[in-house]
Amino acid sequence: MTQNPRNPHLENLVRRLLARGRECEWTEFKHNNSNPEEIGEYLSALSNASFLADEQYGYLVYGVDDQSLEIVGTTFRFHEARVGAQELENWLATLLEPRVDFSVDEFVTGADGKCVVVIRVDATRIRPVAFRGVEYIRIGSYKKPLKSHPEKEAQLWGKASRVSFETRIAKSELSEDDVLRLLDYPRYFDLMGMPLPADRAAILRRLTEEKLIQYSPDGRAETTNLGAILFAKNLGEFDTLKRKAIRVIQSRPNPDHP
Repeated sequence: MTQNPRNPHLENLVRRLLARGRECEWTEFKHNNSNPEEIGEYLSALSNASFLADEQYGYLVYGVDDQSLEIVGTTFRFHEARVGAQELENWLATLLEPRVDFSVDEFVTGADGKCVVVIRVDATRIRPVAFRGVEYIRIGSYKKPLKSHPEKEAQLWGKASRVSFETRIAKSELSEDDVLRLLDYPRYFDLMGMPLPADRAAILRRLTEEKLIQYSPDGRAETTNLGAILFAKNLGEFDTLKRKAIRVIQSRPNPDHP
């Protein structure tokens, strides 16, 4: 859980979500409803629905009235919430299958310091995400069991089977400086036989065109698996890929067996 008095990235993200003028399949606004079961069901539904909508993430935003779409603030503190003796974050993570990444951030906005909590869940890529063994989906602004909408279930399975490993996200929530630190971009231009641009914006634009990086809705950068596998300076900095680093095993000849 990351707490920020002010966070321009998150404020910009929430403004963009509100500018749509309504909730949608991959965005849900709440005031203070902090029921753990509901949160788990929403994470399943938003992950599945955002994938179908070709969005990178689904969002559960606390502190917004879902009718007026006004920022009213919330008293919900995710990092303080528990289910029995277990922290809410860990409890949710163990009940989502397949495991799907989600992040929780809070910030204050406005002159009166209203608190907003943003839960961002990755769009599924492998198969529909279930919570407690039940898969959910968003139909408009409503959360429904996926089994009750077989046409959506078929779409999810079909689309998941066509997602390539290369296009998945290897590392997210990066600054542009982070991208240039993590990736050996001069090597890319050298391999392509192109001069290295003097302008940083041109470098990033080219990496984006080649789908080595992309940008999330809040404006932060992300490296794709393709970008990391091909040009990571240190693959160990990418948690989901570190085991794919090349290993060289050298054996010594046995003197007893020439």
